[in-house]
Amino acid sequence: MDTVGKHLNILDDNFCPHRLQNVPGFLVRSGNGFKFTTEPRVDLTEMEVVNGDTWSHIVVALGSDGIFRRILPATGEGGVLKGDGNGHWTMADISSQLVIPDPLTLGTLNVSTLNTAVTNISGVLTFSVIGTDTITQQIGLNSSNELVIGTIPTVSVASFFENQNLTDAGTPNWYPASTTDYCVIGNELADPDAVASVVDSRTIRIDQAGDYIIQWRGNFNGWKPTATNEIDSISNVKYPGIWLVVNNSVVDYGTKNTFQTRWRGTPVFGNYYAAGLAANSTIKLQLNGSIQMGTSSAEFPNRTGLTGVGLMLTKVK
Repeated sequence: MDTVGKHLNILDDNFCPHRLQNVPGFLVRSGNGFKFTTEPRVDLTEMEVVNGDTWSHIVVALGSDGIFRRILPATGEGGVLKGDGNGHWTMADISSQLVIPDPLTLGTLNVSTLNTAVTNISGVLTFSVIGTDTITQQIGLNSSNELVIGTIPTVSVASFFENQNLTDAGTPNWYPASTTDYCVIGNELADPDAVASVVDSRTIRIDQAGDYIIQWRGNFNGWKPTATNEIDSISNVKYPGIWLVVNNSVVDYGTKNTFQTRWRGTPVFGNYYAAGLAANSTIKLQLNGSIQMGTSSAEFPNRTGLTGVGLMLTKVK
């Protein structure tokens, strides 16, 4: 038996036999009889679908004529078919009309560019590929576990000395005015982060509030004895020191187990942690009152002999 025919035998209104012309299309029965057409009109039964249903084909009838047509998206259109809730379909712009479930739960999401207003991450965040470049901003977590741009506390150091450099031969503290005089430390050697500044030759001011480690030092020379003064005897021992004064109050005595007598000098130093030091706080170094006073006169030559007085500030927080 033939599976493909070239022509169909038909009868006209007078029952006279004819051949139906062979053309592309469907063989349909219209109001005037049988004919081939590429736009068949058929009354179809309806099948409603809901979320989760699947099907293989969609037949669409548009317009008042009820002719079946193949739906073709217009050039440049990238929409999707969207149900409007009233039994109709709409071509919808996926970027503005497609409703995404909120919250949306996914196992894996791969994106090339992600723009988001708020991101909450409860699991482990892993970076498999990180570029190499110069860091210009610090990123970390604040007290609310939010990722923010900020500054990580860094160590800043400022150094002050009795002279303009560490190798200067000058001795501005050699002959203090009294046994409790303040030491000359008003020469700034280094302060790259501007944490402090010089108020006068004996006072340093804190310019950046924070926690500081304060270190200071000095050296008391032994004095040259004379044959005519009992003050030069070995029994006349002094216990010199340099105290740290913050905001006009002594806060640390520095080294205490030292002594000074003829020919014998002694170095002194100290370390002090100043937590929460406010801006505009002042720092001074004061003699503790136990030094062998003297002048440059012949009667008391080379008496006090304090040299190398320096102060270093380290801002740690």
